[in-house]
Amino acid sequence: MTVATRTTQECLDGLIADITNYDAGMYEPKTPVAKEETVLFNIIDDELMRKSYIAMMFAQREHKQAKINLGFDGLSEAEATPILNAFDAKADALREIFWWLLRERYNLWEQFDIGIRTGWILVKKKSDEPPKALKLSFE
Repeated sequence: MTVATRTTQECLDGLIADITNYDAGMYEPKTPVAKEETVLFNIIDDELMRKSYIAMMFAQREHKQAKINLGFDGLSEAEATPILNAFDAKADALREIFWWLLRERYNLWEQFDIGIRTGWILVKKKSDEPPKALKLSFE
């Protein structure tokens, strides 16, 4: 039987603290707007949105760095797997939170192919492929 080490509230509080503790000016998206992309608007005024993006990017970086570090630490696969799984799950959760927050705050549920570019510009990418949810049959 697995014994919980933290409450659910503690886990959520920790995730929220991870997001809010980042400096909103410490990282900016590096990809410029491409000529085939449509600029929707700028999210520079939304500090918490920027922090959630930064948290997502750093979690992804931490996951990649952990893979490298654990490879040199001499851990067995059985020892490394739970550590990597935790980093991977956190990165996934923060990615989902960021995109959910962005779509919910700005009512972008009809926009399926969007991205953040240099200067905190939200763009619609050029895509002829409809989102998977729209391909479903509702008969």
